[in-house]
Amino acid sequence: MRFKSMHLLIVVSFSYSLFSIPKKQQGELLGILDSKGEAWIEVIEDDGFRNRYLAPWHGGSPSKDGGFDPYILGVIKDTVVGNRIRLKWRHDGHLRIEELDVVIPRESRGVFIGKLIEIGDHWVDFENPEDRIPWRFYLRWIGGYPENGGGYDGKSREELVERSDEGLLRFRWSYDLRPRFESLLNLEGYQEPLFYEVEDLPPLLKESEMPIAPPVINPFNIAPKPTVNPFDSAPL
Repeated sequence: MRFKSMHLLIVVSFSYSLFSIPKKQQGELLGILDSKGEAWIEVIEDDGFRNRYLAPWHGGSPSKDGGFDPYILGVIKDTVVGNRIRLKWRHDGHLRIEELDVVIPRESRGVFIGKLIEIGDHWVDFENPEDRIPWRFYLRWIGGYPENGGGYDGKSREELVERSDEGLLRFRWSYDLRPRFESLLNLEGYQEPLFYEVEDLPPLLKESEMPIAPPVINPFNIAPKPTVNPFDSAPL
């Protein structure tokens, strides 16, 4: 009986030691801002994990004047969904935002060659073949408000779906608040440039079958008083 009790004690102690390994309490990461709320962001990290990070909380309960950090709330509000971000975080029972910065391309437009890794309703994710860093590109907004027939460029999305099995795709991109997909290009006979370092764009070899003129106004990108984009926001 005594031997059985000691054996049980050893097993329990060993199990406790396994589950009491200290977890990382802070860190820094790169990823894509996938969605956000008033006091939180959801990030797809470069290693594939998806996590939600809250603004820091100061004070006690709300009835005792406790609340989220107003500075971080402002940063969340100004950060546009779909961008690559650099995030410093800590863990205090919840994952908290310490610092949040947008990774902005060196150029405002260029040519990207990469592998299509995911297609959303109004965006596409590509990674360049060298370092396999994912970037999200939003489709162009065509027209005015949704009630007036405006919407993301479905023609480009259909073309990307049809060519999603190809190893590499080449396309024009631009940056306006976040990376944007412009149009597909022919890959044959083209030597790949360094990403975001294209000075003179090569000639367009293949236009979409039905080119659509760029919109006069994208109602979801108006500044300085940004409105809520129903496609990019998530409920609290």
